[in-house]
Amino acid sequence: RNATPKARLLGAYTASEAFYNAIGQSDDGEGFVKAARGAMKLAEVSPGEIDVIKTHGTGTKSNNQSEGSAISRMFGHSGFVATSYKQKIGHTMGVSGLLETCMLISDMAAGIIPGIENRTEDDDVFLSQDIDAPNTATILSMAAGMGNVYSAAVLTTEI
Repeated sequence: RNATPKARLLGAYTASEAFYNAIGQSDDGEGFVKAARGAMKLAEVSPGEIDVIKTHGTGTKSNNQSEGSAISRMFGHSGFVATSYKQKIGHTMGVSGLLETCMLISDMAAGIIPGIENRTEDDDVFLSQDIDAPNTATILSMAAGMGNVYSAAVLTTEI
């Protein structure tokens, strides 16, 4: 088909955690941490090598607390930028993580990493505005599902 790949999957992992509330997310983000660490281990990538994080980012208080805690625990607040697509597409019945990842790769191929829509504060890590995409990047794509399921994938735009 003469298609040119825009990214390469380096590793992916799925995890869960003990239920602490109705949607199954602990405030410390343990499920997100397990999934991200598993994907990075399989990809043989360290936290310092992650350039872009595609967050699950539903905008709910529980998700923001859980995912924010996980990212802080693993990465601190420097060395990466984060974006989210949930505000654009909502929940799409099981494929939102994959769809959002494809949207990010497409946006990066077009030269941008989009800001997170409806941000209420300026932030240059959890992007409040579009920025120029680097030519190559290592991406961590995070997702979560009802029923206490978390997934993460590490990809590179260097082909």
